[in-house]
Amino acid sequence: MLIPLIGLAELRRHLGLAAGDTQDDARLYGAMIAASAQMMRSCGRQFAPSIETRAHTLRGPGAVLALEGDLLELRGLADVTGAIALGAVKLLPAGGVAALLQRTDGARFSGTVQVTGVWGWHDAPARMWVGSGDSVQSAPLTAAATTLLVSNADGADAEQRSPRLQAGRLLRIEDEWVYIHRVESATTLIVERGMGGTTPAAHALGTPISVYAPPRALADLALRWTAWLVQHSDPPAHTLQDALAPYRRPRVA
Repeated sequence: MLIPLIGLAELRRHLGLAAGDTQDDARLYGAMIAASAQMMRSCGRQFAPSIETRAHTLRGPGAVLALEGDLLELRGLADVTGAIALGAVKLLPAGGVAALLQRTDGARFSGTVQVTGVWGWHDAPARMWVGSGDSVQSAPLTAAATTLLVSNADGADAEQRSPRLQAGRLLRIEDEWVYIHRVESATTLIVERGMGGTTPAAHALGTPISVYAPPRALADLALRWTAWLVQHSDPPAHTLQDALAPYRRPRVA
């Protein structure tokens, strides 16, 4: 499932819609998804994180592996020889989103290399998840529940002046990621569980909730891109498409 770069309340505010003017929300939501999908295709990369195992087939043994995507966190590694210790490799570039893995133990990758980790791209991975200031108020939130009770879904983000918890947002509750489909009330969210390769689990009353925060410049561009799709029938203007240039994934040899 594609996670949009913006939330529905954020888009409604950008378009200047009144609080009660919700009859067009389904079309707005569809435009949010379409804009994020178009931007990802243009950039050749995904932005929202997902936990996956991706197979990389090598033409021959080598000490450096070019990754099929952007790697935020390495969690497991194996090739035809078996499991490879995470300490036996170095992620390149260091301190950011990895595009390459390099063996540091004198060995070489061979055959098909299985890389397990958190995939996606962010300009500041350490700030990818931010505290919402809210917590689970379901007592408890069971692993099967699709209604999540919170303290105050209307709590405003100080920077964006829009609700932190809104339709289209990805949440993190302990090790599980949860997607908000709909805000029923100030304290009730309708959600999809176990997103991005995580496993639904029970969460106790008071468990803190974090929110996925996409790169700010990309989110701003997604607002403009989505607004264009809502208001025009032709493809986005070249000025919008050109603005994606810094975010396109470079070809890795």
